[in-house]
Amino acid sequence: MNQTVSYNAGGPKARLLEAAEKLFAEHGFEGVSVRDITKEASANVAAVNYHFGSRDGLVRAVVTKYVAPIHEERFLRLEEVEKKFGDNPVPVEDLLVAFVGPLLEQVRKTEGSSRLFGKILGRVFSVPGNTSREVDTGFDGLTVKFARALVKSVPYLSLDDAMWRLNLSVGAMTHVLIQSETPHRALRGYDSADDAVDEGIDHFIRFASAGIREGDPTKVPSDQKKEPKNFFGL
Repeated sequence: MNQTVSYNAGGPKARLLEAAEKLFAEHGFEGVSVRDITKEASANVAAVNYHFGSRDGLVRAVVTKYVAPIHEERFLRLEEVEKKFGDNPVPVEDLLVAFVGPLLEQVRKTEGSSRLFGKILGRVFSVPGNTSREVDTGFDGLTVKFARALVKSVPYLSLDDAMWRLNLSVGAMTHVLIQSETPHRALRGYDSADDAVDEGIDHFIRFASAGIREGDPTKVPSDQKKEPKNFFGL
């Protein structure tokens, strides 16, 4: 299941990948040209096609590098937290921590500021479908597993409800990663705090858990055995 992308450190392929990561984080995937990337990497324009097949291939390589280890860790975290609580429902907060914790750890592990790489992860998760087919196929069941765990924790949710609330939570989480410095700038007049992502995730957990629990606890849906209609691939 391991789809982690690795290249020779300091080699031309690695330099292109690092340059693309930096520029995508700053300007988004659509705002960066092949020429921008090769200039940043001190490479010729043909190098992108040589090493990645195309610009789209380079985008997929960047996205897969971040997504694959995050998804793998999410599976492990969910198994661990379900084992911890046994037959009892897992608290919503614990499920959310299992879902977003691997994201935050990826931000902390990458070189450079957490703010920069929080932004690239936010951009990665705002453009589903850019990962390799192997990664997408291998993790199709991930969100369904989290949705089923949420239904067990919040029994008045249907599976469709749980999927939608996870989907909306991912949207909020993506915004935190891309715009984590905004509250700092608005309230304190600066935007360079490297702990802004950590602070934003703390606020996200409280916000998302309240939204997931919203509803009437006396009404238990009848479609709990039905498969969810959609999977958003994150």
